Amino acid sequence: MTTAGLTKMVLLDSAIVCGAWLQADWAPEESIARNDRHCIVVPVVFKIRATGFSKIVLPSIDYPNRLGVPLAANVWKLDFHIVNQCIREIPMGFIETYLILIDLDGFEFIACPDKHLSENSAYGRDVGLAQLKDCNLPPKILRTASLAFELPADFSDLRLGLRFGSLAFAV
Repeated sequence: MTTAGLTKMVLLDSAIVCGAWLQADWAPEESIARNDRHCIVVPVVFKIRATGFSKIVLPSIDYPNRLGVPLAANVWKLDFHIVNQCIREIPMGFIETYLILIDLDGFEFIACPDKHLSENSAYGRDVGLAQLKDCNLPPKILRTASLAFELPADFSDLRLGLRFGSLAFAV
């Protein structure tokens, strides 16, 4: 799949191992055409570098009974660096909404919307899950953040993708 000559997704393991920056280009036309309720009406360009991917042990989270996912859920944390390449700031929630993981069969997984895990737990604050909440990403400023994803038990060969956009190794 390509959009504007760019590969739409990148193999996650390869991106982490090589440590390369990825160029993300997001086109509002696709989002608007699909009546996306979170749409932004200007193009968004940013660079992202995946730095880690690890399983979250949910029972070890403070106050695990407040989690919105079962304790047996298969939740993983994607760590990354991100730099806004737009002239103006973009809402960090944009990244949480549009950055996705895609399995070998093409199934898309969005960031886990568990508020306790990402915002209210000490764990979420300590590992960067809360970094994408209620703030904007200024141009040219490096930020470090993480997103949690609930995945099936048997996932393999995950790809990092961008809903309504494209992701490719930066040149």
